[in-house]
Amino acid sequence: TEVTDMARPDRRVRYTKAVLRQSLLELMSDQPIENITVKELCRRADVNRGTFKPIRQPHELLLSIENELYEEIARSLDTNLTTEAISDLLINIFDLVEKNRDLCAVLFSEHGDKNFMRRIMFLAHDRSMQQWKARYPQVDPAFMEKVYTFVVSGCLGLMQDWVSSGMATNRSDFIQIIDKFIKTALQLLAETEAGPKQ
Repeated sequence: TEVTDMARPDRRVRYTKAVLRQSLLELMSDQPIENITVKELCRRADVNRGTFKPIRQPHELLLSIENELYEEIARSLDTNLTTEAISDLLINIFDLVEKNRDLCAVLFSEHGDKNFMRRIMFLAHDRSMQQWKARYPQVDPAFMEKVYTFVVSGCLGLMQDWVSSGMATNRSDFIQIIDKFIKTALQLLAETEAGPKQ
């Protein structure tokens, strides 16, 4: 019975966290986070205002939700990263986006956090730069940075289209498209290293 009594608060905390998360995402489908009040969020979640004390504002709840997803992707990337940092990152992101459809649909919406997915895409930045510099030692690092930004922006746009369409397109098809996109960028680096054609 003592174990059962100790488990009850944990279950209540998990339940409260889940309903607050769901309610926040529902509210954000109609309005930006700046317009959402604690009172409105608690009313939507049907929880007492005092339950929200650990997090003072809705944007702090959103940040904690984002950080959980960010850390999950980072852990997965550390475990699975092989030779092509961006490609591995994309596979991990697609897996986790599918698992977190409700969150990602909001993040990619007009009321979502525009910087969050960019933050995720730059998880592979240092590893990619290391690989590219080893492969293309004559290419200006500043130019590599521009290529990486170009790749990330394109990948984010394609992923946003995929999420906005309700993930109607097969995930593997999108990964193949993005993989070709990355290879085109790497070819650009190769051609830059080789210098202009005579």
